[in-house]
Amino acid sequence: MHDNRPTNSGSSSDLTPMEELLVMKVGLIAAGVVASSVCTVAFWHRILDWLVEHQVLVEASNSPIVKMPSGQGVGLDVPRVAIAVAALVALVVFGIAALRAYWSRPAEHVGGLGERRMR
Repeated sequence: MHDNRPTNSGSSSDLTPMEELLVMKVGLIAAGVVASSVCTVAFWHRILDWLVEHQVLVEASNSPIVKMPSGQGVGLDVPRVAIAVAALVALVVFGIAALRAYWSRPAEHVGGLGERRMR
């Protein structure tokens, strides 16, 4: 009697159409991840140069206390750190205030964007 089960010889012809599709999807995702990481690294120095040029970041000669990764010493000095912390605190406070306002709304207003729920 002959066994009709496919043998796993390791060749790509043994893959089902769904497995082939999965291999193609994984390959495309991997290629996208590699391409985006290369672009990110390539543009990271341009972004840092632009931020230094527009005085958002300081150069390494100004001894920043927070340094950007792979930025050759550029980063934030004390005044810029204070501004960044203040902006972060304001963002958290406004976010919490928005959530509290959302949670305290009456139940009939909870739905979509200002839509009233049907009773």
